Amino acid sequence: MLTALFLTAAANEGMWMPDQIPDLAEELKELGIETPPAELMRMDAAPLGAIVDLDHCSGAFVSEDGLIVTAYHCVGDAMRHASKRGENLFETGFHAASRTEERWAGSTFEVKVTEQMEDVTTLVLAGTKKLEGRDRSARIDNNIKALVKRCEKPGLHCEVVSFDYGAEYQLIAQRQFKDVRVVYVPPRAVGYYGGDNDNWQWPRHSGDFAFLRAYADADNHPVAFRSDNKPYKPPAWLKTAATSPDVDEFVMVAGYPAGTYRWLTAAEIDYARDSDYPRRIATLADLLEVMHRFAAQDADTANKVGPRILSLNNQLQYLQGNLAAFGRIKANRRKWEFETDLARWIAEDPTRQAKFGSVLDKMHQLQATEAATAARDHVATEFVRQSNMFEVAHKLYKLAQESKEKDADRDTGYQERDRPDFADWLDAVDEEYEFKVDMVVTRYFLDRMLRLPEDVRVPELDVWFEGQRGKTHDEKLSNAIHKLYTAGSDLADASRRRALMDTSPWYLEASGNPWFDLAKALHPFYERMHDDRGAREAQWAKVRPLYLEAIQDFIPEHRPRYLAKERQVRPGLFYPDANSTLRVTIGKVDGYFPRDGLIAAAKTRLPGIVEKSGDEPYDAPIELVDAIEKGVYGPYESEGSVEVNYLSTADTTLGNSGSATINAKGEFCGVLFDGNYESMATDWMFEEAVTRSIHTDVAFILWYLDAVAGADTLLKELGHTPAIDTDSAASTDAP
Repeated sequence: MLTALFLTAAANEGMWMPDQIPDLAEELKELGIETPPAELMRMDAAPLGAIVDLDHCSGAFVSEDGLIVTAYHCVGDAMRHASKRGENLFETGFHAASRTEERWAGSTFEVKVTEQMEDVTTLVLAGTKKLEGRDRSARIDNNIKALVKRCEKPGLHCEVVSFDYGAEYQLIAQRQFKDVRVVYVPPRAVGYYGGDNDNWQWPRHSGDFAFLRAYADADNHPVAFRSDNKPYKPPAWLKTAATSPDVDEFVMVAGYPAGTYRWLTAAEIDYARDSDYPRRIATLADLLEVMHRFAAQDADTANKVGPRILSLNNQLQYLQGNLAAFGRIKANRRKWEFETDLARWIAEDPTRQAKFGSVLDKMHQLQATEAATAARDHVATEFVRQSNMFEVAHKLYKLAQESKEKDADRDTGYQERDRPDFADWLDAVDEEYEFKVDMVVTRYFLDRMLRLPEDVRVPELDVWFEGQRGKTHDEKLSNAIHKLYTAGSDLADASRRRALMDTSPWYLEASGNPWFDLAKALHPFYERMHDDRGAREAQWAKVRPLYLEAIQDFIPEHRPRYLAKERQVRPGLFYPDANSTLRVTIGKVDGYFPRDGLIAAAKTRLPGIVEKSGDEPYDAPIELVDAIEKGVYGPYESEGSVEVNYLSTADTTLGNSGSATINAKGEFCGVLFDGNYESMATDWMFEEAVTRSIHTDVAFILWYLDAVAGADTLLKELGHTPAIDTDSAASTDAP
């Protein structure tokens, strides 16, 4: 018997590639949109032509002058850079009353707009048929580099992205904007109202929105930041709706979802549940304890680590929620049942048996091989990501080593094309770096690596550690940390870091800086780990596409689509797992039943903010509370109030944060910023009954700008006339 997981597919399930939109014509019609599907997939027109990639978040152009809407929690790094000495704009918010007051978001904050997607699978796989392991991986890598080099030009970023885990490759060209400025961001008590308590929860009352602006040169070409740059004139932008979408009304979300795992195996769910997620949760919890402890000591430290805390906590809650959901929806059992059904279907036909018969066994073997060193690889990878100074030393040393090679032979990230971004990253380190925090983080990861089980030890680290002063483990570790942050302190100097980009590995080794002694010691290990990962990925890229091909053959008959309104069953469709590329998901505004006896309404309204108001994280600004209590709602009123957040059935995930929600008319009608707790395992397994996305309602955004922020200029740019007298309502101007 086929399992419930794959009996039918819901109309709102799927994160679809733009060229798949015509396949959804029946679903789009059922949900109420009248725009021809072919128009929805154009990259040079709204809506898709207006969608922007913020690297881990999404957004959209909403005016002809390059105005971008996204989520509050997506602009933490921008706010940290824009804050002047003594300011914490992430806490207080920011309002540029004129364009001359807009503040640059920094050299590492950029937005990209997808202009073209081209299938280059044949070119990427050219010459790989007889190759295995590292040789195959190296050939693919070289082919990709050649494609990217031919594609890129000033202002145009190109990359080749794998779809279906190596079955298909797309060359994606994106217009890249490095001059992005902050226009309006609400204070933390609005943008993150409810804080961590409300994260992944419903009901919500969060004003999670923000506005940025992209700038270009006089010819409208993206360039580096210059004070005389002009607002970019995008070829497409979204008009802003005047009203909220009604319950049961169509909505579409377009953005850059980071990753889903719906086509992975049951063994991989078991591994995530039993090993990977618990290990990552423990690391995140430890890091957050350090961040919170130091953030509580002084405002400057809080400003530096605040966005990092937000990001780490979001990851932590996501993983914890997934573990809880795995049990609640019986994900592992249902995946195993599906694989049993798939294996039975394969065995029923000799042709299918010859083609797919051994694929599951091969995948399970690869999974076991990968798991053998996963604990070590996790700690080593997080050491580079989380220790600011070690990341600088490690990457500078690798850059020096890679610079000895021909440009085409260097690893991605260390070629000539990468140098400007590398330099910008080095300059931005100080915005996050706080030596007291970094010392504790570095000690934490070094200690964990030194205490790894014998069979996965890092011999190069053991040799380095033996050379440190001290008799006991703790004494050696303390002396090593002290030396790194005293004798190696010049690495914390921004100008010094930039100069080191043009040095040789021999210069770094002879510099006497202990950070480079550590980087040199660990370089062979990290290169070995990199090569091993590449070899495994090459093996996965030969096996997993075959597994997905079997699923795609299986789906049309065994996982049909169900159109509820028409009561029709149609052949099933296959969509690739999300991979940080432009995707479209469709749905409607709708509530759900969280559990027996409870109904989650589809919308929240202003009175809910006042009902929750109190101590942090529910410390709603007095100006907001006053405006609500005065009850002046203007044209944004609905049923005696203003709608704040709403739920939709749109299928979204991490990376979709900041995505513009689009109504049936193609208008911007909200900002997606979260999902509900009950759907947290939806990256692994879609659950139609409870999967919901959470959006900031356009009505709240407009009302807040009008009645509370007094942001009349911004409101007019969005196409709306200020309608509320802030003297009779409430007014505030964030710094």
